Amino acid sequence: MKPRPASLRHSGKRAGAGTTLALWISFLGTLIVLYFLINWLPSMVLSRGLTRVQSSVVQMMFNIGGGIGAIVIAGLMDRIGRRPTVAGMYVGIAVALAVLASAGSSVGMALGGLLAGLFLVGGQSVLYALASNIYPTQVRGTGVGAAVAVGRMGSILGPLIAGQLLAIGQSASVLVAASIPLIAVAAIAALVVVARFPRGSTMAVAH
Repeated sequence: MKPRPASLRHSGKRAGAGTTLALWISFLGTLIVLYFLINWLPSMVLSRGLTRVQSSVVQMMFNIGGGIGAIVIAGLMDRIGRRPTVAGMYVGIAVALAVLASAGSSVGMALGGLLAGLFLVGGQSVLYALASNIYPTQVRGTGVGAAVAVGRMGSILGPLIAGQLLAIGQSASVLVAASIPLIAVAAIAALVVVARFPRGSTMAVAH
């Protein structure tokens, strides 16, 4: 008998069609917001009447937060569990967006930038770890690759949609606030993925 091709429909109990769709939604929503901020955060700071130097500081804080998040947050899953890590990560993203949407000072924007980098970049690491652990070895490359491809669509759509809305007069603050419901959807989808793991099981962390 010929071996069956490695495809997503043969990806095991954890990664059925519903779980795969939920994973894609979480990747898409999270990366739309991440790349929107990567591309438009400096302009958003300047639109608040802050200086270019202050804009650079906010961007630097975003990058610092991202570096910390990439190292720390995914590693929390084996320490405190997947569900608390994923839930806390998305709560952190929502708080960061709320701070960025409402901040009027350089200190507030810097804090929002730090939190956004911490939880969004850290969140990306968490999603990679989830993706690499819901698929069995024989289809892992296909499953993770598909999720990453969907996420890359988000990296294109985020800046593109934001640019179009800003061009017709929407403020950056409105766009940031409007990102919170999208993050809520991504969070629910990620928790659906987490629910597919047996309680007490461990997972390898993707770096």
